[in-house]
Amino acid sequence: MWMCYTLPAAHERIWLTSSELGGQEYIDGMVAKQLKSAEPYTSQCPVPSGEAANVSIDNGIRLGESVDKIKSILGAPNHAPSSVIYYLYEGKDGEFDISSVLALKLNEGRVTELHANHTTTN
Repeated sequence: MWMCYTLPAAHERIWLTSSELGGQEYIDGMVAKQLKSAEPYTSQCPVPSGEAANVSIDNGIRLGESVDKIKSILGAPNHAPSSVIYYLYEGKDGEFDISSVLALKLNEGRVTELHANHTTTN
C-alpha cells in the first residue's frame, strides 16, 4: 500500500509505503525524489494541504543535502557503489528482529532520491 504527495515549491515527491508486514496500520517505508521543475502534481500524488505541506526529515537528512553532510551525520555507509550509498542495520530489540535500510541516490555529490524501509519482526 502507498500514498503519494507532491511538494511543488520544493520540486519533490514523497511516497509513504506499507509493506505486507505493515499492513494497513503502519508506514514502514518512504521514498522521496527530486522532480524536474516542470513535473506537475497528479491526482495520484496531490499537493498536501495545511501543515502537511511542510515536510522535513530528521537530522538534516533531506533531498539536496551533500553526501559529506550525510556522512558527518551517519558515518561511513555500509556500501557505496558509484551513485548510491547504503546504510544498513540489522539487530535486536528484546525478542524482536529489526532490519532497516536507507539508500541515498546521488547526483553531483547531492542526494536526489531517498529510500528508507524499516521492519520489526519476532
